[in-house]
Amino acid sequence: MKRHKHGFIDRVAREYRQEKRSEARHGIIPPWRFVDIPEQERKGKSARELDELRQDKYVAEMERQAQMRSIARQKNNDRLLARLRKAQTASRAVKVDDHRATEEVADDERK
Repeated sequence: MKRHKHGFIDRVAREYRQEKRSEARHGIIPPWRFVDIPEQERKGKSARELDELRQDKYVAEMERQAQMRSIARQKNNDRLLARLRKAQTASRAVKVDDHRATEEVADDERK
């Protein structure tokens, strides 16, 4: 079993990440905390600005996925719908504080 440079065992680190993701799914941690921001965009920004940037990227991704799902539904493309559902499973159960993303996901779930 490989070890991290900090002494954690990979399995322990993986379980920790899974636990954090499940907490995010249940609304304990906002899901946009898991959005990666490239190093170039991160430089010189405060924690609040970074959080807002993560939130914007998360909302944009949710809107993009909602748009893709509606296009797939219009075209009756089952394969694309299945792939989108698979990608959406984790974020579908997430309760988001940002109403724009919640409404987009909720509207698509009802259809």
